Amino acid sequence: PQQQQQQVVGAASLQPQQQANAVPAGPSMSHIPCTRCGHPNCDLKVIGCSCLLHVRCAPVPLRGCPNPQCFNSCHAASGGQASGMIQSTPLELLAMDFGEMDEARRAAELGAKAGWKKGRARKKAKMNDGQGGVVAAADDASVEGATIQTPELRTGRWTNEETAYCDKLISKFMTGRLPLPEGAKLNEFLSQMLKSKQSRLTKKMKNAKLSTKTFKRTTGFLADAMEARDFSESEDCFLQSISNPLERSELKFHIQKQWRETFSTYCVSHGQQLNVDAWLASVEEMDRRGDRAKD
Repeated sequence: PQQQQQQVVGAASLQPQQQANAVPAGPSMSHIPCTRCGHPNCDLKVIGCSCLLHVRCAPVPLRGCPNPQCFNSCHAASGGQASGMIQSTPLELLAMDFGEMDEARRAAELGAKAGWKKGRARKKAKMNDGQGGVVAAADDASVEGATIQTPELRTGRWTNEETAYCDKLISKFMTGRLPLPEGAKLNEFLSQMLKSKQSRLTKKMKNAKLSTKTFKRTTGFLADAMEARDFSESEDCFLQSISNPLERSELKFHIQKQWRETFSTYCVSHGQQLNVDAWLASVEEMDRRGDRAKD
């Protein structure tokens, strides 16, 4: 939401600027692994050393880079001072990467158009053989209509991989080891992360009473590197289990967006310096794409 974005810029940004002056997104860094869990598709860059992190792998407030081999590591940053006297190490929230989703959408639309043209050719052949009726003339609008549309919220059966990932989310939520606001409701969190209807969650976990469970922060991040790696592997397995490339890329984009939106507001309440210029530029791009889709 725009109000939350302005709050982040005003209270947590390293170099607050107006959205109109936001820095354009640079080259994709989605292939670079997280310095803690070793998996790609990171959300954050540590300003000063450029090490990358997922939001769930980053202690907040950050006191130096969590990579022990980095010159900007937590030990080097402390310099023997009391931790309460040290300013948080600034972070940059990375821009969303549209590349994978755009490529999947182009491939889906080309496939749909190719299938439409093959179907039209078969109808023509039947008509020429005297086996078919009149074939309506196709115009440009018909070709443009041969596109793939994915549902807003996911429905249908649960895969083993989705169940395992959902169990991980619930476990970390209940133990307070995620960057979430105090009092967040479990049912809303799961629905947002999995892009799933709440009725689908309720049907899957009938006796879980998801709406009565709220978040209480302990560490606020996955403090153990093995735990962080295991979580990232579970998320990757869930995404790879989705056979449709377009659906997979859109869900992956959605999950990353949810993590980053939550983290931006989380930093405000925990005194973490956060540069959000690139992130806000990509949010504007998301809004433009949404407007074009409506038109």
